[in-house]
Amino acid sequence: MEAPIWDAEVVLGIPLLRCQGTAPDGTTCRIFLATSPDLCYRVWQTLIHLSAIDPNSNEIMSVMRELADLVVCGCEHRTNRASEVATIMSSWMVMVQFYRSGARLPAILVSQAVSISMRTGEDVMDVMENVLRNLNDDGSDDGSSESEEGEESSGGSEGSDVSMGDGAVDVLGANVVAPVANMIPLAPAVHHIRSPPRPSAPPVRRPLDTCPCCRDQIESEDDAVWCRAQCGGNIHRVCFQEWRNSCLDEVERWVSEEERLRYITCVFCRRRWLNEWE
Repeated sequence: MEAPIWDAEVVLGIPLLRCQGTAPDGTTCRIFLATSPDLCYRVWQTLIHLSAIDPNSNEIMSVMRELADLVVCGCEHRTNRASEVATIMSSWMVMVQFYRSGARLPAILVSQAVSISMRTGEDVMDVMENVLRNLNDDGSDDGSSESEEGEESSGGSEGSDVSMGDGAVDVLGANVVAPVANMIPLAPAVHHIRSPPRPSAPPVRRPLDTCPCCRDQIESEDDAVWCRAQCGGNIHRVCFQEWRNSCLDEVERWVSEEERLRYITCVFCRRRWLNEWE
């Protein structure tokens, strides 16, 4: 196995086993990709290979493009696959550039960079320029605050030869005058008693929406099943049967039938699937 140089999964900051393409409503598709053991293996191997390449080299571009092509599902992005891959590549390159520079971004800037996966074209460049501009602004603020602190510390050093008076404290050889007269007594600590947790409400079926697998509109409640374990999301009965079979395909054949059923999960929240009679 190749020795990793950097953690590509952490730097890219996205779940690599979910589709990173853009859904018709503008959000990230996020369809679960791990329905094929072969696809999971290819994604994992490509990720390992990417982590073993110097992030400063141009070689990572081809491997990242290969990885981006693997994390775009085929059910929704057949016609615009090349555009989706290019958009994902743009968002990943933003994260890699910051990793190369060793910059640590505020959370708001990280969220802006990651959200590029939902944009295309000129929007990508606008967000990249905005992130870089905000980073430079933060750096200039830090420099001014450091200079002010330096002036304050230098001003205090001019009177360092003054003898220690009442209330002076010797801390590690430095003369520090404690403001005895201005000390304010602390208020007694208040201990808050936590209220007992509220019982969770039973799951409620969500309004009918698009099916997460086929992306077609669910027309009738009779045409769909819904998650009774947690989220209440709807999925076509036919699509759920295919999802159910894919979940069972990942379980070893020697596992008992009762145990195998525990591996069937909800497409949305990944909780164990509960049937109507459970």
